[in-house]
Amino acid sequence: SDFIYLDQEVSDLRAPKPETRFCLLELPKDQLKSLQSGQTFAFRELSGSQVSGGGFTALCTADATFGVEFLENSNTLLLGKVTPGGDAEENKENAGDQGGSDNLQRCTVFAQCRGQLFVKPEKPDLIKVRELLRPTALSQAIRNDPKFYDFASLQHEVASSTKELSTLLSEGPFVEVDGYWRLLLERLKREVLDTALTIVTAQGWQLEAVDGKALLEEVQKILPDGEVSVPNLAVLRKVLSGVQKEELPKSDAETIFVLDAEKVNLSRALQILGDDPHEVRQRFQLPPPVARPAGPKRPRLAAPVQGSALQVDEFLQVFKDLTSSDMNKESLLEMLATRAYVDEFEGTIHAMDATLLPRDPLERLKQLFELQSHWRPERLNSLMATSLAGQKVEAWLGKHARQVYMEFTPGEEVRMMTKKFA
Repeated sequence: SDFIYLDQEVSDLRAPKPETRFCLLELPKDQLKSLQSGQTFAFRELSGSQVSGGGFTALCTADATFGVEFLENSNTLLLGKVTPGGDAEENKENAGDQGGSDNLQRCTVFAQCRGQLFVKPEKPDLIKVRELLRPTALSQAIRNDPKFYDFASLQHEVASSTKELSTLLSEGPFVEVDGYWRLLLERLKREVLDTALTIVTAQGWQLEAVDGKALLEEVQKILPDGEVSVPNLAVLRKVLSGVQKEELPKSDAETIFVLDAEKVNLSRALQILGDDPHEVRQRFQLPPPVARPAGPKRPRLAAPVQGSALQVDEFLQVFKDLTSSDMNKESLLEMLATRAYVDEFEGTIHAMDATLLPRDPLERLKQLFELQSHWRPERLNSLMATSLAGQKVEAWLGKHARQVYMEFTPGEEVRMMTKKFA
């Protein structure tokens, strides 16, 4: 009812635009039904502009978010109210040769629209949520007069349906503290996760039944300003969500964590890859890496720095020390199939997220060769398979790459794949 649409008579375009309170809006049938049943819809701003009010309009319902666009229409669109017909003489005159004047109704035109609005599905505004919660993120210094947001406040500010906003907060890097939502920075999450898993290993606790309250106390003791960075069990639960095995019944879910051994191992491996190699060597008292004997050369994007990445054997040793695992090198690399790659020339291991590679096969292959110039065929096949559905991967690679034989160990040749035209 607060939406004001300015209408104007075509006969005098210079006249002031009269105000009306009508707008033609097309909705999906299910949303129209919800609106007719009394559900409240709201117009909010989607992120996309450097200045407030310069973004895009979104229509938010209880369970969906829609982007709103204006469709220009040269046809005359009139809004009218239909009422029972006029007197008999007027009806007879209006009926003309058609007859049936007794069934005529009167339509009184009361507004005109020059166009109409239509909607299309839109994702909830994650960027806006981060923008609002960043000033009060956990563990960082907070200004004198910070503004905290509860769910109702976020719902008023963010272009998102109620259901989608609840899901976004639950699954994203956000946690509720004392009734207000706070941002959990990736740096803090990594630090807390590393500390928590180290405590579990050091204490010898069973992964299937970790006492949440006891773990929280230990984490708060070890971390600087631990009670500020990890103020409650909800924060710790959010940090551990990626390594939990299953959800317990509500009676136990508040205090017990059931951790998945494979997820824990993967998390520890990714933590090692994400840390500075020099700091990892110092932390685990590893000797300086031995330079590999001169071998085959290939073009590089940049000159390598000796010791800038962990050797595969170093990585395996650190992983075993952290997890008390007896996993061999082949099993460890298989576990990291989509999260890391090995430089066969230097014997080093590097982080990689295969889910972020382009979907287009040619663009995907190009980016893989930008990471390194030579790949083992079986490794390249597995990374390309997801973008070549219905095609034979080896045949496709035969057209867009070429094979070469390299000698890493004297007298032993290894087949590798490289660019078609290097």
